[in-house]
Amino acid sequence: MTGYGVPFGDTDILISFTYNLAVESGRGGQYALAAAATFFIFFIVATISAISFRFTRRLEQIYGSL
Repeated sequence: MTGYGVPFGDTDILISFTYNLAVESGRGGQYALAAAATFFIFFIVATISAISFRFTRRLEQIYGSL
């Protein structure tokens, strides 16, 4: 997409978007923006993992050790 300050497309995944920000930007590396994107990716993954671990522990209490 043209006309934007950050290089992104319609089908970019988050890690390739972060890589493009840090390494392949046209005007130099935008390391601060890439670091912020990495923080938000980590936050999303950690939240989903915490919910999954809590749900799994709840299932262990219901079904026991099968």
